[in-house]
Amino acid sequence: RPLQLMAVVQTQDSSDLPDGTVVFWRDGVVLGSATLRAIDSRAVAQLTAQDLSVGELGLSAEYVGTGRFRTSRSSVVQHRVVEP
Repeated sequence: RPLQLMAVVQTQDSSDLPDGTVVFWRDGVVLGSATLRAIDSRAVAQLTAQDLSVGELGLSAEYVGTGRFRTSRSSVVQHRVVEP
């Protein structure tokens, strides 16, 4: 089953939307990356993960940063994949 992942990147000045790329991680392994897009005045990256193994997964997202904004990484969120 596919799993839709989403990361929202915010700045201290909410009127200045960051740009660039977000890398999505599963247990320390890169799942993929997505470019930030403006959605409802927020910088959002979305990725659909396919073929995830059944069991507990540790998911996180990392904003790669640009010349204007520093790199930032989310905390790990636990997700359980079950048999369909």
